[in-house]
Amino acid sequence: VSPIDPVNYCEAAEFTIDLGSTVPAWDDETDRLFIRTSCCDDVIRRPLLIIGGFETPTLFDPDIEDNQVDGHPFFIDNDFDFMIRRLRDADAPTGNPVIQELLNDGYDLIFLDFDDETKPLEQNAQVVKQAIREINDRKVTDEPLVIAGLSMGGVVGKLALLEMERDGEAHDARLFVSVDSPLRGANIPLGFQHMIHHLNGLKVNVFPGVASISLGTLVPDLADAAFTLKRPSVRQLLTYHSEEDLLFNNSYRSFYDYFTSL
Repeated sequence: VSPIDPVNYCEAAEFTIDLGSTVPAWDDETDRLFIRTSCCDDVIRRPLLIIGGFETPTLFDPDIEDNQVDGHPFFIDNDFDFMIRRLRDADAPTGNPVIQELLNDGYDLIFLDFDDETKPLEQNAQVVKQAIREINDRKVTDEPLVIAGLSMGGVVGKLALLEMERDGEAHDARLFVSVDSPLRGANIPLGFQHMIHHLNGLKVNVFPGVASISLGTLVPDLADAAFTLKRPSVRQLLTYHSEEDLLFNNSYRSFYDYFTSL
């Protein structure tokens, strides 16, 4: 049992571990583990690894900002604070907040935040392996890992575990849970994909006599969505992609053929 108040636990227990990733593609971060321990120190005893998913442009879910957590609107940014708020907001079968149950059980919450979720899925699976090795090296007990993958995080988490088992590398995980993960592929309607690309490149005249500019320049979410759709992991995840063969998405098929072969 956690020796501290399970709801208002010691904030000093939070620390981070950088995983030494390559140069980020579109932000100034690196692949990083965010950790809060149940014993208010920097020691890992009972690790629960949460693998983050996509941090998508709000254009993909325009109603999300209307949702409330702790009385405040939130966006799907899949960061550690977002996850902590969600765990506080949700009730376990006992009626307590989920985070209270986890801390009462002595779990140390570890969140993996990718520097770029749009890299090829195989690359981010390597990051998951890095995280697993780091956690197992640092923990001071024989307690096995519990791993939860959120959305895309479930795909790369499962891929990492399967590859480690294939290669004879111990991951020391007793339980893997995927939450809303596209383990057989994802779908964004083709009409919506084409609409995003069309609107992003649509030329508009802002002022008379001034050269026209693309609508994506004026609407950052639109430009971000068009950019995201072109990225490697999105091509791999989508069963149908506007820039791939509609009958045979090569990026999707080659990845999922490999994934299911494991």
